[in-house]
Amino acid sequence: MAMPVARLARQACVSESSVIRLCQRLGFTGYAAFKLSLAASLSAAGLDRTLDDLTIEEGEMTPARVMTRVFEQTRQALEQTMLILSPEQFARAAKLLQNAASVTFFGIGTSAPVAQDACYRFSRLPLRVNCAVDPYMMVLLASRMGPGDVAVAISHTGQSRETLRAAEQARQQGAQVICITSYLDSPITRLAQVQLVTSSAESSALHEAIASRVTHISVLDSLYAALALNAPADFTDTLRHTNELMQQARR
Repeated sequence: MAMPVARLARQACVSESSVIRLCQRLGFTGYAAFKLSLAASLSAAGLDRTLDDLTIEEGEMTPARVMTRVFEQTRQALEQTMLILSPEQFARAAKLLQNAASVTFFGIGTSAPVAQDACYRFSRLPLRVNCAVDPYMMVLLASRMGPGDVAVAISHTGQSRETLRAAEQARQQGAQVICITSYLDSPITRLAQVQLVTSSAESSALHEAIASRVTHISVLDSLYAALALNAPADFTDTLRHTNELMQQARR
């Protein structure tokens, strides 16, 4: 999956343009889109097998074995995400966030705590940060966004109606939209200017979004780290002061 087009072309004894044309004839925009789709398909198949293992031979599935299976599922999702996630899209997202006038995280259902965690974490950065996990608050905050603002729409399926509505409203107001989702071909990826696609396609209602929460949080943590490393020089002192205040609040 990580093989660049030049290396694949050399091994296949064809030109790079031939590889790209083949991908386009298969219905993809290029080699990168083909790799994303292939990795997502392989990931979904592997995760489906993990979920199937949880449901067969119920009498033998002790709590310890269930724990092992769930951890294995999460590990697979993280490994596949490293292959699927586009470095170019990630870099674009980091640049947008770094230069944003304000950042608002949107998420509902199982994505709501992910959005709230991101809001809490990014509030430590020199950014104006908001979070909306209520449908009415989503509409309100999205309607007040404008050019220079960034909306981060988080949706496992990429089809959450409330999140889509907020992302669409934010874009109409002139804001940039970054989406974090588990499905490449989804309404949210077609709406957002930047698409961060992770691997956690799940097929069971019992285990819905188990791995997606971990992969989505990992992507957001990575963005936070990227921004923190490139923050202004005086940010370290500000962050240290913030940490001291939070430690005092815990006492």
